[in-house]
Amino acid sequence: MDVRLTMLGLAMVALAVALSPVGPQRQVPRATPGATEAPPTPVEVQADKIRERDPIEVTVRQAALIENPLNESVTGYVYMSIPINGSHQEAYLADAPPGTTVQIDDEGNPYLVIEMGLGPGERTWVNVTVKVVLRPYVVSWVASRRQWPPLNVTSLYTGRTTFWDTYNETLRRLAFDVAGSGDDPYLIVKSLAHWVSGHLDYNVRFDRLGSDGAVRQGRTGLYVYGDCTEVADVFVTLARILGIPSRTSYGIMRLRPSATYWANLTSHDYREWTGHVWPQVYIEPLGWVDVEMLEGGAPKVGDYSWRHVVYGIEARKFMGSDFLGAFCRTSFGSEPLYLEVTISEGW
Repeated sequence: MDVRLTMLGLAMVALAVALSPVGPQRQVPRATPGATEAPPTPVEVQADKIRERDPIEVTVRQAALIENPLNESVTGYVYMSIPINGSHQEAYLADAPPGTTVQIDDEGNPYLVIEMGLGPGERTWVNVTVKVVLRPYVVSWVASRRQWPPLNVTSLYTGRTTFWDTYNETLRRLAFDVAGSGDDPYLIVKSLAHWVSGHLDYNVRFDRLGSDGAVRQGRTGLYVYGDCTEVADVFVTLARILGIPSRTSYGIMRLRPSATYWANLTSHDYREWTGHVWPQVYIEPLGWVDVEMLEGGAPKVGDYSWRHVVYGIEARKFMGSDFLGAFCRTSFGSEPLYLEVTISEGW
């Protein structure tokens, strides 16, 4: 017999034995009376969840009195902010003057460009109507701890800007003192919100101090001086120093379900103007979560009420840093003579 054929036959037999299901196999142990059962599969770890409340649909009517101060006819433009579309708000332009276009600024916020002609010294009203669906929500914070955000988000939203000076040594020491040894982003955010609201000397201002000018040394320690803008700027700066992505929202804080608000000093009752700024933080896996420190009572993280109407976001640019001015501007060489926003009661 050919030796090569013999060796080939032996190799095939060995391969067949190796692949055969017959042979030594691990025995499955049999249950015996009284034996302890295998532990159940671990229950899925609880995660933080956003629970949306019932949506509220409102009609927002914006009016601006525009004047041509020149002694000649002029064709110019009116630039007007409108509520944005976002995770918890939907906005639809319902009515605007002919020749209106919608543009988007560098932060992704919408604004209207309205072209019109005015005669010498002529005045006219510009009226805009926007339908807005508000989606209040509350976060159920039930997770045992949270993950830190990915690098691509952190690198975009923790940098230094004009009003958020993350290099300020006083603010850096303050941020780490408040955070302590904590390593849960949500708990750190809560600590920052409580510190800011608990060390606030509230004063309405018509300029923006930024975090450098807002944090001051008092007889008993550091405190925050200013209004909602300074509160938001200080919070965002402290959060960014600690590596928590943060930005601001700006718009209107509704005092009542329906009301008319004046957007400049032409108001008959200045207290009715409630332009508002508040922070947002990025917390995994929820995304951007609102932080409110001035709605009354204790600071709230992820408890977003019907009172907010968002007109814009500030993250790297400052398009709305002066909301009273950014709300409506013109190219006619004069500011609007009168501005108001009327919000209907939602269903």
